[in-house]
Amino acid sequence: WHGVTTVLIGNCGVSFAPVEPSETARLAEMMESVEAIPREAILGSLPWDWRTYPEFLSSVQAMRPALNVVGLVGHAAIRYLVMGDRSHDEGAQPTPEELSRMRDVVAESVAGGAVGFSTSRILLHRVPDGRKLPGTYASNDELLAMADGMLDAGGGIFQVVPDYETRAVNEFALFGEMAERGADVLFTVGPGNDESAGTAVSDMWAGFLAANAGRAGRMMGYTMTRPSGSLIGLGEVSPVAGSRWRALMALPTIADRLAALRDTTTRAELLEEGRTRGTWYDPALIHPLGSGEVPEYHIEGGPSLADVAAEAGVHPVEYIVDRWLESEGRELFNIWFFHRNRAAIGPLLALDDVYPGAGDTGAHAGQLCDADAP
Repeated sequence: WHGVTTVLIGNCGVSFAPVEPSETARLAEMMESVEAIPREAILGSLPWDWRTYPEFLSSVQAMRPALNVVGLVGHAAIRYLVMGDRSHDEGAQPTPEELSRMRDVVAESVAGGAVGFSTSRILLHRVPDGRKLPGTYASNDELLAMADGMLDAGGGIFQVVPDYETRAVNEFALFGEMAERGADVLFTVGPGNDESAGTAVSDMWAGFLAANAGRAGRMMGYTMTRPSGSLIGLGEVSPVAGSRWRALMALPTIADRLAALRDTTTRAELLEEGRTRGTWYDPALIHPLGSGEVPEYHIEGGPSLADVAAEAGVHPVEYIVDRWLESEGRELFNIWFFHRNRAAIGPLLALDDVYPGAGDTGAHAGQLCDADAP
């Protein structure tokens, strides 16, 4: 439908190889933590008949996928393979011998078919025990050494989810050094959450990309096409962070949850907790998508949950519950985590080196899917 014939897997630092057979569950847990794909589905649905990344690609090819599949080897998998449990720890850096092995693993992966390697530096990505994903705190020297291994094996893509929150200056410098070496740098960009309707942020990205256009490697940013980040729905993400709501969402099916909402006593308990705790995100930044066949994203504006609840004279949580009861549990509510500066989205997408693609297609399936973005 969208003309897509090739998929790129292994983004955000997580991949299913390289791996020791005894550690497959750890990689599945990393994938679940970052991409919300259940570990049981990963462990039970894949053959896990590989150790190295080239062997993984051979296994994928044997599955006869309908689309062309190209892969990035994940920094988290490499770092855990080489450094073990301390790969998660803040401040833990590889020894010279470990760094040399990591570089060799990247080179082996690229020589055997990987198109590059990926890493995640965003502080949001944690594993089940609460620690950060391996590689989150990696030094630039570590990443550049791995890039050298990739380039020695024939070149490729360095894909990164950067930490703009606490290390923005460093991240921009890292992009430049990577591209100077010859790596093609693929990274997330955004118009920010400035709601002043200004284009300063897209102008900044335009200047940065233009200033780096002459480097040996190409820089490309990928971005979302509208304000989003997660959808509140009866399928996975509840509007309230509380014990009663967690118990509701623990029921096995949407039909079960809807039946519980229809129970007068249960509904009263949920509404009480909702009024006490409120929605876990600002209702002024949550937008109803309606219950029609096509969601109403209101990219140009439109009423928020706070607006419609006030108009109806009810608490925002009560409004959501009423809508779920009326829509048989179908209605969704879009949380504007990212891209709230709608004035800058168009200019950003118009840049030659920015393309729409941060849709989490294939991941976070119960939270959002902007697969139509391309």
